[in-house]
Amino acid sequence: MSVVLDASVVVDALLDPGPQGDWSRKYLSTGQVLVPDLLYPEVTRALRRAEMKGFSSMEDRFHSLVGLTWVSVRFDAYAHWVWPLRHDISLYDACYVALAQSTERPLVTLDKKLASTAKRYCEVLTPDD
Repeated sequence: MSVVLDASVVVDALLDPGPQGDWSRKYLSTGQVLVPDLLYPEVTRALRRAEMKGFSSMEDRFHSLVGLTWVSVRFDAYAHWVWPLRHDISLYDACYVALAQSTERPLVTLDKKLASTAKRYCEVLTPDD
């Protein structure tokens, strides 16, 4: 299966040792994984926050993130899909939806608010599905 991952899934996969983390981890290497370039700074920010809260091994998790073999898609490849979404979702979230929409792949997310809106534009996979 080929999917688009959003940052919430990747953060959970890297940080949550429980069932939700297990659900997220199964998508890290499911077929072809597409991500917008902005995913990396978003996940890195979350790792930094975790480190500031006292979690250890964030550098290892950062290197795990960088080592994942995904197709990182540049903004210009799906940019014209982003602007029409500006009234429904944040422009950052619109990048994930636009990438999923433009490539006709499901968006995998843990963000319930995003999932609710994104379903109008693309297929969405959540743990509740």
